[in-house]
Amino acid sequence: MKPDAIIAALLAERERQDRKWGRDFRGRHDSFWLTILAEEFGEVAEAILEHDEENVKTELIECAAVIFAWLEFRRWRRAGIRRTK
Repeated sequence: MKPDAIIAALLAERERQDRKWGRDFRGRHDSFWLTILAEEFGEVAEAILEHDEENVKTELIECAAVIFAWLEFRRWRRAGIRRTK
């Protein structure tokens, strides 16, 4: 994947996550994000073990999107920003 395609896929995944889980960060903690990231990382490992290259790429994008959301959360928490759609 080219860098522009990676960024586009990452942003699309963030939008998908927001539709699925909502945009309100209230009640979430670092442990919440770590748990989600661990689950997604496990799916990367599974895809690697299954030699499923396309799914490895998908799961890595999902990991990156979770990290992106976690960083958004930390900014939100520090600044007291209310993040809703």
